[in-house]
Amino acid sequence: MDLSGIVIVAAGVLAYGFFSKQLAATPLTAPLVFTLFGLSIGHFGLDLTAVDLGHRAIEALAEITLVLVLFGDAARIDMGALARDYAKPTRMLLIGLPLAILAGTTAALGVFPHFGIAEAALLAAILAPTDAALGQPVVSDPRVPENVRRTLNVESGLNDGLALPAVLILASLSTMMMEEGARGLAEWSGGGSEGSEPKL
Repeated sequence: MDLSGIVIVAAGVLAYGFFSKQLAATPLTAPLVFTLFGLSIGHFGLDLTAVDLGHRAIEALAEITLVLVLFGDAARIDMGALARDYAKPTRMLLIGLPLAILAGTTAALGVFPHFGIAEAALLAAILAPTDAALGQPVVSDPRVPENVRRTLNVESGLNDGLALPAVLILASLSTMMMEEGARGLAEWSGGGSEGSEPKL
């Protein structure tokens, strides 16, 4: 990102700071606002700047942001109340999350028929652990019962860690299946070419 891009992003952050109080009363959360802002100034909008997503500085910034968001969520949890009412988060994590991955796998196979089962399950495992920050008005609205808000907060903070092993395993399976498919295609095409010797 060049200097002009940094200035544009800084101006967007400053503008959000000015209007954040007014936006708090609307369904527009900070992640949604900044996502729309990024789309509007990027390739899908005015094309004012470009960001190299593979740059180490961007990766470090994303990791620091995730740490701060998760720390903020954890700091707001009432551990005493959670110890008295742990059944709901447990059911969401141990029953709801696997069922969400299973439903997502079924949907992925319907939407992307060329996907294998491992690829569809990988997509579902990546998308299933959503962040409560996307539904911040629900999590922070005092009209929502406190135990519901606490349950959503706890589940969103722990679901990433529980889904990570599934993501890693499914990613390995998908890679292995693609490599075996490519190797089989190469052997088939090589075996059928002229001048090839038949295998005994």
